[in-house]
Amino acid sequence: MERSTKKVTRLSAKEYLELSHQDKPRETVRKTKPKTAAIPYQVFELLNGDKSTALRLYEGIASRYTDKGEVWIWGKVISDLERDRQ
Repeated sequence: MERSTKKVTRLSAKEYLELSHQDKPRETVRKTKPKTAAIPYQVFELLNGDKSTALRLYEGIASRYTDKGEVWIWGKVISDLERDRQ
């Protein structure tokens, strides 16, 4: 059996962080707006007509669940609002 005689160098935590963060573009948060401008009536009702809050909630859930569709996201907004009211 032959063993590798490669010398393994270990980096300190500081060196690792410096090397791993060099010249990398920062990740940007992609805001996802609903495809249709219509906000479900039930969301308006739960938020007393606050359109900006409705869109903020939609965007937050859409960024977490990128594989879900618009109808599912609005349903999640509604269920989260109803859950938080209890």
